[in-house]
Amino acid sequence: MSDQTSASSGTPSNRPQFEPQPLSGSFCPMRSQAPKMILTVLLTAVIVGGGVFLWQQSLFTAKETPQPIVVTENCDKVDGLAQELRLSEEQVGNLQDQLLETKVKLAAFANPSGRQLPVFRLGDSDTFVLVRKLPDGPNSVLNVDIYDQSKDLEYSSTGNVSLDLNSISYLYREEMSADIRLDVVGLDGSRLVLWETGADNSPGPCFDSWLAEGLTYLDLNEESPTRKPYQAPQSMLDEVRIEVDRCLAGLAG
Repeated sequence: MSDQTSASSGTPSNRPQFEPQPLSGSFCPMRSQAPKMILTVLLTAVIVGGGVFLWQQSLFTAKETPQPIVVTENCDKVDGLAQELRLSEEQVGNLQDQLLETKVKLAAFANPSGRQLPVFRLGDSDTFVLVRKLPDGPNSVLNVDIYDQSKDLEYSSTGNVSLDLNSISYLYREEMSADIRLDVVGLDGSRLVLWETGADNSPGPCFDSWLAEGLTYLDLNEESPTRKPYQAPQSMLDEVRIEVDRCLAGLAG
């Protein structure tokens, strides 16, 4: 009977039997690891995110540093140095001009022929007007010459002024009798102003020849100038009169 029961049940007698096992505590550790993993992920995210944030802040901070101010300050310094350099070049040029003028005057006054009168520079050029009075028996001769530094070979090679035929060109010559004196008043632009008066005329210590009557001038731009009547500008005459009045007041006081 038992054999029939086994056969009818359809379950082989030798098949292993599985019985439901109660839940063991092994799943509890699995559940306890989940919060740890979540916490680890959160911490990693915080750390990585914070690092990225700090890196971005460092880039932003680096961009915000006052580099343009430093560059501007450096540019200002460069501009200042360039300005000083330009001023230095101008100062050197002015000193060279003054040195040349001094050398020309020394060379002119060292010239043994005749009495040297004031030396005038024509504007900002390296051309100078040389006026001399030469004795001619009882009479005298007024010579007006032009010195051109660019034609002075000695100056080009040694820096010394040489008043020779290369650098000096004749401009005007006038002979005066013994009772006549031709004085140089000054230079008005390119006009050399002269005053013809008596040889014994002595107008006094406060007199200024710009106020004299009968002034004439030579146009230095002309190749063969002749004396022409000259009239000083009124503004110049006013300034001269003020200086004369001061001189007279000083003498009286």
